[in-house]
Amino acid sequence: GALPCGNPQGPDDDATIAPYGAGSSIVFLPGESISTLKHYFQNTDLWRYLFGFGDAYNPSNATVNGYWYNHSYFGIDQGPMLIMIENYRSGLIWKYFMQNEDIQKALLTIFPYTGTILTFTDLKPIEISTRTAPYDAELLASGSNFKNVNKITFEWSGETSGSTTWNKGDASWNERVNVESDNSMTLRPRVVEEDPTWSGTVNWTVTLKDTTGETASRDFTVIYYYPHLEDVVVYPNPFKPSKGH
Repeated sequence: GALPCGNPQGPDDDATIAPYGAGSSIVFLPGESISTLKHYFQNTDLWRYLFGFGDAYNPSNATVNGYWYNHSYFGIDQGPMLIMIENYRSGLIWKYFMQNEDIQKALLTIFPYTGTILTFTDLKPIEISTRTAPYDAELLASGSNFKNVNKITFEWSGETSGSTTWNKGDASWNERVNVESDNSMTLRPRVVEEDPTWSGTVNWTVTLKDTTGETASRDFTVIYYYPHLEDVVVYPNPFKPSKGH
């Protein structure tokens, strides 16, 4: 590639071109990026079928053999292109990256007041045990960008299964959601229905969705014990005469 130029104002542009710059920009300028990669493929000697694009070339530094090429192949060239091409296709790497709890906590630490990224960093309690039916849980959610959440979905499976969705402004949302701040929200789902026919453990997933379409999820567990006959207290009938009277 280019040698250091010694210019105190910064390096001069000697026209060396790195194809991974265009490839890694596909999510920002897809049309220009794809067109440039096609040009490199069709009109230069950068491409090798085993390794893909070489490191760089310089069309203004021609020799008797043509343009100057660096046919070295580096992971730091190929890696960003592969990652950003998949992000352009599906957003997959971005989504998995933002689901990492350490990343979410780091972003909240570094940018505590932005509220621009939907995160769901904590949900309390994570386990609920009850013998009461019906039973409404009270869940405290922590994260960021909660004021832009417009849909909450609950899914559960185990001894019983099902799902329900609350959209912002509907009756369930108005009765069972309280957004205290951009970082705190209280949810009150009914986790045990009236007259349940099941007893045991049910695994729940709460998924938040914001106005940009981003989603974030947390899990919790509900354990419901169906009351047994020995748990029922039977009081004597005060109107029934006792023996001997």
